[in-house]
Amino acid sequence: MAPGGEMFRYSQHFGENVLPHGSHKWLPYSKNEVRLKSPNTNLSRLVRNEAFPIFPKGGVPMKLPISPRLLACADLVPPCRRAADVGCDHGYLAIHLIRSGIAGQVIASDINEAPLQSALHNAARYGVREKMSFYRSDGVRQIPHDFDCLICAGMGGDTMVSILSAAPWLRSEQYTLVLQCQSKTPLLRRYLSDTGWVIDRETILRDGKFLYTVIRALWNPAAPRLTVGGRYLPPAARDNPPELYADYRDYVLRGLRLTLAHQDNPEKQQALAELEALAISI
Repeated sequence: MAPGGEMFRYSQHFGENVLPHGSHKWLPYSKNEVRLKSPNTNLSRLVRNEAFPIFPKGGVPMKLPISPRLLACADLVPPCRRAADVGCDHGYLAIHLIRSGIAGQVIASDINEAPLQSALHNAARYGVREKMSFYRSDGVRQIPHDFDCLICAGMGGDTMVSILSAAPWLRSEQYTLVLQCQSKTPLLRRYLSDTGWVIDRETILRDGKFLYTVIRALWNPAAPRLTVGGRYLPPAARDNPPELYADYRDYVLRGLRLTLAHQDNPEKQQALAELEALAISI
C-alpha cells in the first residue's frame, strides 16, 4: 500500500473491553499507519494466542532474538514516554524497549511494507502490540512528531544525514538521537556537529568479526564543533573500555592510511595527522 493511502489499525482491546475469541473489527486511523494484510482468521489467532508473551512447554517465556548491535542501541536510549524506531525492520529493538521498560510506547516505521508486516506480527507475538504504532514512512516524513527519542540503526551515514536534513523540526532539546550506521560514520558525525548536535556518548562494540559504534546525540548549538580528526574518532569514544577503544582507533587509522596510499585527500591527511598525534599522547 503506497504512503498516503487510506490505512487502518487492527483494533485489539484488552482489560475492560476484551473482545470475544474470534471477533475483530477495523477502525479508521492515521492515513499512514499500517495494518495487517489478512482481515480474517490470522487476526483472530493473533487476538487469542499472540497478543501476550508466548510460553512454550515448561513455562519459560520466549527469548527475543535481538542482536548485540541493537542491544547497544537500546542501552543509549534514555527512559522515555515514546520512542521512534525509523527503519524498524523486524521490530525487535522496539519490542525490547517496551518489554525492558525503557520506552512506554514506540512508533515503528519503515519505507517498505514487508518489514512493517513483520514488525507488527512480532509485536503481537511478544505481547506489545497495543503499545506500538506502525507507519510506512520515508524517513520521518510521515510519522507523528510526538516522541522523545529517535532511533535509526543499520543504515548508511549518508542515508541518516538525508533523513535528518529533511526534518529541521528535530533540532530541539525535546529530542535525543540514537544512531547506528553501517558506513560513512565520519560523514554523519560531521553533519551532527556542524548542525548543532553534540555527541555525548558513542559506544564501541564488537558483533562477530565487525566493530560498530552507536552514537547518542543531544541538541546543543553552543557546543564546540568536532575537529577533522574528531569526525573519525570523537572524544566521546574514549569512554569505552581501553581495549575496545584501541581496537577501534587502530581500525580507523588503518582505513585512513589505506585510503591515502591510493589517493590524495587533504581532509583525511589532516585527520590522520591529528589522530596519530593523539595516539602518541595517550
